[in-house]
Amino acid sequence: MCEKRLSSFTVCHSSPLDAIGYATSYQVPLIRDLIHLYKYEQVKSAVIDLGRLLNSYLTTTQLLPFLNTKKNAIIIIPIPLHILRERTRGFNQAKLLGEYIAHANTIPLCDVLSRTHDNPPQAKMKSKEKRIKNAEHLFALKQKTAYLIKNKTILLIDDVATSCATLTSAAEVLKHNGAKKVIGLVLAKG
Repeated sequence: MCEKRLSSFTVCHSSPLDAIGYATSYQVPLIRDLIHLYKYEQVKSAVIDLGRLLNSYLTTTQLLPFLNTKKNAIIIIPIPLHILRERTRGFNQAKLLGEYIAHANTIPLCDVLSRTHDNPPQAKMKSKEKRIKNAEHLFALKQKTAYLIKNKTILLIDDVATSCATLTSAAEVLKHNGAKKVIGLVLAKG
């Protein structure tokens, strides 16, 4: 459960996520439209503006100091798409955002998670309970990658989070495999 709000991010207790930060709200029409173009109309160039927004949030809040760790102990991990969905879309929007943040901050990006099944999109789930159920056991660590996350602080990147079910499911796998901290870094709160 994420509950304690610190300036512009939330510290989580009783959750595999240690904290979560959102750059903006999905309710902002310009943001919603830009994310829609990016994800569903394949306007990959939108990652520049969306990446700038997310990076600005990361560098102007207390999120990096909250990590309380050396930069070389931080890695970026994007939320993966199922391979079929990524093939259909042509790219993984969270990975492109993660690459932007990684490049801007000289933090390595590690693509260590995979989706175990092609579940329905979270955006189609209307209740929190359905989103949580839909995200259960959704991720696995790729073979022979556990050493990359052992004792690391993870910035787990996604474009939109409403219930945090997807982030929580991914964080469970990362923590189970030795990650020290998992911080959700999200473009927009749904």
